[in-house]
Amino acid sequence: MKSFQGVDDAVGVLIVNRVVDGNLFTVMGIGKQRLKVGEINIIAGREFSENGNEIIIGKRASQSLNKTVGDTIKLFSRDFKIVGIFETGSMWEDAGSFMSLPLLQELAEKPDEVSMIFVKIKPDSNLEEITSKLEGNYTDELVTIKTIEDFNRVNKGLEPLTLQLGPYRYWQF
Repeated sequence: MKSFQGVDDAVGVLIVNRVVDGNLFTVMGIGKQRLKVGEINIIAGREFSENGNEIIIGKRASQSLNKTVGDTIKLFSRDFKIVGIFETGSMWEDAGSFMSLPLLQELAEKPDEVSMIFVKIKPDSNLEEITSKLEGNYTDELVTIKTIEDFNRVNKGLEPLTLQLGPYRYWQF
């Protein structure tokens, strides 16, 4: 997707929902080096490591779960150390968490899968043109989402997008 004219960057993310303290909790897997593409800003602590049971949680999740850096959260029958708090400005993302993409793929038994690809367009690019090109090239595999309303409308029935990218296990640029 980075080869599309007007696309600045793109990153694949796996999204899995779990129950934490009786509430639905979103866990997103992303490559650590790709956090900036998703505009995930660490406001306390640090980024997670690629190797280990570490997680960063959103500001809203921190408040609702009453957890902060140094606390643990149980997911997939494992304790994960909260090493950072992030803020994106998206209520949905800020109520969830991020961890290493390969680790979440393993825990969720979804190897080589991502649920969503964040695409960052260049400042002078036309969103409608890029959307049209992407939809034209991936007609049976991709739904483009430009607003949170679009996301909520299509989220109910989306299947994960399985990527087979040569020797790589996940979307990598």
